[in-house]
Amino acid sequence: MKKTIIFTFLITVLYACYPVKQIVSKNYKLNDDLSFTLIKYSEPPTQPYFIRSENEKYVTIKIEMKNLTSYDREVNFWNFEIGSDEGIFDRYPLWKIVSGIQLAGTVTKSTKFLPNESKKIWLNFIVPKEKNIKYIIFNGNKEEISFGKTKQSIL
Repeated sequence: MKKTIIFTFLITVLYACYPVKQIVSKNYKLNDDLSFTLIKYSEPPTQPYFIRSENEKYVTIKIEMKNLTSYDREVNFWNFEIGSDEGIFDRYPLWKIVSGIQLAGTVTKSTKFLPNESKKIWLNFIVPKEKNIKYIIFNGNKEEISFGKTKQSIL
């Protein structure tokens, strides 16, 4: 009985793992008021609030954004995209952001920052499965994402 429980647990953990690419951190300035750093890139296999089709995948990029001003800011992320240049340069718009606790199914593209506040934000994109993402695009600036090692993460 013990062996069965251990085997079941092991299979469940292994099935729940997915690759996460390490990102070589770099600080980007959106403007004089906002800066952000890329923290993590992942392609999680499932999302509980959205059923993807067979030919699409999720791409989640975790960033840390900082309000550099002494006043409140409402930041709209509509100008964030990711890109792939396999043959033709393709752009994929932001689907939604997640900042803190958020209800499942809620789609938002903006968040509020207090003066000099720093927040970790998850940018979620939906792209074709066969595409390998190489760029992050913000305010029309195309920056190549520098990847490090790939490691396993648990859901």
